[in-house]
Amino acid sequence: MYQANLSYRLLNQYLDYAMETKLVSMSSEDQRHYVVTQKGFEFLKKYDKFSQRSRQLAEQLQQVANEKAMLEENYVVRLANSESRNSFVKKNKSMGSSA
Repeated sequence: MYQANLSYRLLNQYLDYAMETKLVSMSSEDQRHYVVTQKGFEFLKKYDKFSQRSRQLAEQLQQVANEKAMLEENYVVRLANSESRNSFVKKNKSMGSSA
């Protein structure tokens, strides 16, 4: 309870839910202790895999965002600058030809 930074009331709610879903049960040897059931172990394994995949996807999304930012910085800004230069050159050419 203290290591998880939970209040007694919240801990009881979580334990009640875990027991209702059969993820934990009371110890058959000592009714003051809880044990993780087979279903609970299966859940923990699946959650661990999910958590790993979630972290991997988050890392991949960050890499994609970094690549996008690099492309935008290096190419979109350059394209905008070259378009500005082109319009400036066109404007100057048209002003020079009308004079």
